[in-house]
Amino acid sequence: MMQRSCGRKTRMPVVSLAFLAMLATLIVFGGGPLNVAAETQPITVAVTPDAAGLDAYTAQHEGYFKSAGLDVTIKFITDISLLPPVISAGQYQIGNIVPTIILRAAAQGIPLTAICGDHVSTREKPSFTIVTLANSDIKSLTDLKGHIVGSPAVGGGFSISMLYYLKAHGVAPESVKQIQSTGASLPGLLDNHRVDAILAQSPYNLKVQGPTYRDLGSPMIAMSDRLQTTLYVAMQSWAAGNRETVVAFCSALSKADAYINSRPDDAKSLLAQLAGLSPEDAKAFQLDTYDATMPPDTIKVWLDAMNSLSLLPKPVDPTPLLFH
Repeated sequence: MMQRSCGRKTRMPVVSLAFLAMLATLIVFGGGPLNVAAETQPITVAVTPDAAGLDAYTAQHEGYFKSAGLDVTIKFITDISLLPPVISAGQYQIGNIVPTIILRAAAQGIPLTAICGDHVSTREKPSFTIVTLANSDIKSLTDLKGHIVGSPAVGGGFSISMLYYLKAHGVAPESVKQIQSTGASLPGLLDNHRVDAILAQSPYNLKVQGPTYRDLGSPMIAMSDRLQTTLYVAMQSWAAGNRETVVAFCSALSKADAYINSRPDDAKSLLAQLAGLSPEDAKAFQLDTYDATMPPDTIKVWLDAMNSLSLLPKPVDPTPLLFH
């Protein structure tokens, strides 16, 4: 933001009240060169250093945040389950988390709201799949009964979609044991027979491809053909008090999404920087679909899944969890 320095006193020319009124109108309503979002405070955004954080990383790298008048600092985190109380305390203004955490936070009295979308899991391009070894007796998702599954976040969106799929297909969710580990370490647990299958998310699913492995598909299709798997959130009070900043942030993300979706090779290079991938792995990587828009049922479809599994301690109203 440009600042005008104060120096020695000078005599100001006399101007008409009509001119001053016109100038004020230009500033307030954006008719002049000043950007409303540029008057907001700096914001800190927490993302994971993987595909989920690629759009924010791209918006920063390509200058879309700056062009929108935003002063953004990106902080990288590894455990998104810890974000709600940290955002509530004001350490971060915006964070990237899964819808299931938003719902759990609401049940615990932390009023987060989703301000814009992130990446989308579709039937054609799922955000994750469940992978086992090729010589395993697990031939389909329903064969997971009685087995151990490695998950990057037990109770997270991927995990819950698996449990929902199993219940929908007549398998008791509690019949599957889950072990939590980082996405990067899960392939090693599978190779060393510490688990029977893993929830393989991008970009770490590159390590479990080829004839040694069997891809069982994504259980998310039981919920919807198109799901927002991660969302950018803020406290409801902060979002309401900083509406111009929220609009500018989502506009910058939309530009980043268009960049990623239309320039996959360049986007893969950025993902390699973000996630520490080799150039070879980055080229082999299949990018997710990115979309900052949020359909009206973005939260409700996850709420219905969690309620069917009795995972929330009390009823949750999804209406305020989607920012308007």
